[in-house]
Amino acid sequence: MAEDMPRYRLKPDLISFNSALSASNASLVEWLLHEMAPGLQPDMISYNAATFAFSQATEWQKVAQLLEELGQDQPSASVYHNALRALVTASCESQASGLLEEMRRNQVQPNQAKGDGARRTGFTAPCMWT
Repeated sequence: MAEDMPRYRLKPDLISFNSALSASNASLVEWLLHEMAPGLQPDMISYNAATFAFSQATEWQKVAQLLEELGQDQPSASVYHNALRALVTASCESQASGLLEEMRRNQVQPNQAKGDGARRTGFTAPCMWT
């Protein structure tokens, strides 16, 4: 789909970019973020779709990288939730706790089930959240 756009003289815009991200798996999301987006600036919808795909693939390191890319922009509750899901799945206890604390500092209220899920989950593996 994306590679056909130039042939038809179509230029992707943020809406088509976000649609492609939302319909993609983690490996395609990574390609879209780095190859298809010249001139486009991802928005919070882009980050939500990308973090969702990476959290589904249990690639918490890529979720962490996207959170870092956000810089001064505060992640949406959905982006935080996707990051939290990736950390919980990877059994990253201290990183999930730190993320919940960051959410509190930024006055982002986790859905009760989302927050409780992180607190109830047994964590075992150490993770290096950079």
